[in-house]
Amino acid sequence: MRRIAAILLAAAWPAAASALDCASAKTQFEINQCADRDFRKADAALNQVYARLKARTTDPNSRKRLVAAEGAWLAYRDRECDFETEDSIGGSIRPMELALCYREKTVARAAELRKQLDCPEGDLTCAR
Repeated sequence: MRRIAAILLAAAWPAAASALDCASAKTQFEINQCADRDFRKADAALNQVYARLKARTTDPNSRKRLVAAEGAWLAYRDRECDFETEDSIGGSIRPMELALCYREKTVARAAELRKQLDCPEGDLTCAR
């Protein structure tokens, strides 16, 4: 439920956040907006890598595994970040902490998927 509230609040400010100079953000609200903007950029990059990998995955069973893995990863990310930031529940800093956590995990996930895209022939750690 808290995640839904954070999403609804975040949806209200994307236009303002894009115009905000984050280097001079002073209020917690502005800092929250900047953190959300950074997370959204990372999420967009992840979605691009995921779409490329999914398009390249032609085997139906492999594609199902990729989709299931991504769904499980999203659930993990959200639950892990909720846990990692539980000390700020109810505070004005909470949206920033969540966005920073989401961004960190999203950047790492994009790197994992990118590795699958750029996997050299013969590397047995990569899906084919």
